[in-house]
Amino acid sequence: MMKNRVIYAKWVIVIVYLVGLLGLSLPLSRDLFIDLTPLNLLFSAILLTLFHEKFRPIQFVVFLVVFVASFFIELLGVQSGLIFGGYHYGSALGLKIGETPLLIGLNWLILIYMVYHFLQDWKVSIFLKSFIGAFVMLSYDLLLEPMAPKLDFWYWLDGSIPLQNYIAWWIISFAFFIIWNATGIKYKNRIAGTLLSTQLAFFLLLNITLG
Repeated sequence: MMKNRVIYAKWVIVIVYLVGLLGLSLPLSRDLFIDLTPLNLLFSAILLTLFHEKFRPIQFVVFLVVFVASFFIELLGVQSGLIFGGYHYGSALGLKIGETPLLIGLNWLILIYMVYHFLQDWKVSIFLKSFIGAFVMLSYDLLLEPMAPKLDFWYWLDGSIPLQNYIAWWIISFAFFIIWNATGIKYKNRIAGTLLSTQLAFFLLLNITLG
């Protein structure tokens, strides 16, 4: 039964992102699919929750740390321009507080969750795992950033992506992975790898179709 559910969920993920890729690639449907971005983030979060095995209190703590800390880092970044550079959010990510969408914290949490799941059993030091995890996050951001203004996610004030953004993204990711690795949390999620790889492929293909 569980095996069938996992297979079904993986197919659902692939189909949803293929439909999203098609919808965003066509000018006629692009605005509609941009408006569906919050639902896609919630869809991803719900799927990961449904297939997360053996919830423990310490997991809730570290998950909450990323959600809250990343939101306030983004809030400070938008207000000051000192962290990532000068940028502002569009409307695609939904409800905002202080010009910062609440869902940006969820996005950080989903990404850290999936990448950590991929690396958690590697027999290397906490430092090296966090170092590699931060580079996986950076690779994701390199695919995401060119698409962000086209999807009404966020806009850079001078129209170009500053190097500062990528440096900050790596440092923040590294800090989150250090915290998670230091707590020694372990969890199993049978669809996390599929979701991560599908998202990476989605943004890679989106760069090709919209680039």
